[in-house]
Amino acid sequence: MTVHSRHTPDFVPHTQGTWFYQIGFILYPPVGRMWSQEDHRQMMLVTLLFAWHNATVFVAMVLTGTLVYLRVKAMAPSCLYHRLHHHLKAPTQSHLAHLEAEPSKAMLLSEDEEV
Repeated sequence: MTVHSRHTPDFVPHTQGTWFYQIGFILYPPVGRMWSQEDHRQMMLVTLLFAWHNATVFVAMVLTGTLVYLRVKAMAPSCLYHRLHHHLKAPTQSHLAHLEAEPSKAMLLSEDEEV
């Protein structure tokens, strides 16, 4: 049975990225002895760690989503509109307007001559 939801594309990369860190500590522990791949109990513990890791990532994502939802709901509609659409306003000046024309032309011409 395949389970797919609209949140799966968010959950899977997050889990994969954080699991790489955790598996690094399992394979190369900074303290203590190395894990034995032949020990059935230790391998069952790794499986349990993976399950708990997935649950922790899920809870963190639910908490983050809830906090964002509550923050957006607390905003006034005009403030929300401004935050979502402020980057769409046309700039009043060009970003290059502060440059002087003559030094820029001279620099461009000198670069063309060197090639």
